[in-house]
Amino acid sequence: MGLPTDPVANNATLQAVSSLIAAAREPTEGVRAVPTYNYDNLLEMALNARQLPTQPIHSNRAVQDEALPIYHVHGFVPFVSEAGSTTDEIVFTESQYHLVASDPYHWSSLVQIQNLSSPTSLMIGLSLDD
Repeated sequence: MGLPTDPVANNATLQAVSSLIAAAREPTEGVRAVPTYNYDNLLEMALNARQLPTQPIHSNRAVQDEALPIYHVHGFVPFVSEAGSTTDEIVFTESQYHLVASDPYHWSSLVQIQNLSSPTSLMIGLSLDD
């Protein structure tokens, strides 16, 4: 059995989240960035289907003004073939997580702190059980 040709079309959660982001996307307020702990680009695919330009960011790089930045703070392995994270950029194990978390100036730590201190923040794909 192969991969679905459109993995977001029948996904109610992705449709709801992309609808929320698109409705709240204003130039000066609303959702201005999305930090995600998911490796895939399914959210980008759902937002692009709504004609909302996105920019996946998985390392320290500049954000395009017109695109909604989707920060993949633990790495990026896209569903469709496009440039993703190198193997040393992916945070997969607990020891890798602690290594990144111990550096307060790591780009992903700064992105998370910035979004936690933002009045409106939408963080996706994390568990706060700890």
